Amino acid sequence: MKRSISIVSSFFCIVAFLGLAFAGMGGQSLNIKVKKHITGNVTVIDTSAMTITIKQKIKINDKDVQRVFKFNNNTNVMMGTEKKTINDVKNGDQVTITYIKIDGDQVAETISKE
Repeated sequence: MKRSISIVSSFFCIVAFLGLAFAGMGGQSLNIKVKKHITGNVTVIDTSAMTITIKQKIKINDKDVQRVFKFNNNTNVMMGTEKKTINDVKNGDQVTITYIKIDGDQVAETISKE
């Protein structure tokens, strides 16, 4: 019985400590960036706007959806195991884009063509 009370008391102390730790953040939210992957065919590459648009077929309703991603100087472009540039990617190429959301934009970290 004493052991159960000790475990419960420890649990509440930990919860209280974590609550104080997050309260000390001043209401800031955790800014966790989750990497996502998408595969589709390239339809537009705009090097001046630094965007790439791909078309992806949605399996649920068999519709094509266009998705726009930003790229930058830190974006890796890979063809197999070779590092390339965005100029090596052409319309119609099937690519996989690894991206994260930054300030509402989908930013490509890697553009891969097998």
